[in-house]
Amino acid sequence: MKSVLVRSASKQPFTVLKAEISGANVPVKISRMGESGTRITWVSNKIDTSWDGRKLDITVEQGGKQRLLEAPIRGVP
Repeated sequence: MKSVLVRSASKQPFTVLKAEISGANVPVKISRMGESGTRITWVSNKIDTSWDGRKLDITVEQGGKQRLLEAPIRGVP
């Protein structure tokens, strides 16, 4: 299981609308953590160098505007 925590640098409320990993059919769970942010978790049997170049694409809404955040994934052998 791997996780990413998303927080607002401006401390303004936001909502994670969607999160998915490019090029992988891996279920992703979005869990709101109160005012401290949102945890995005996924389970994969193996994350290795074949995952290099993939991204966790996170769609957020803040102040009525949607943005796409991209978190690169690095596979470690």
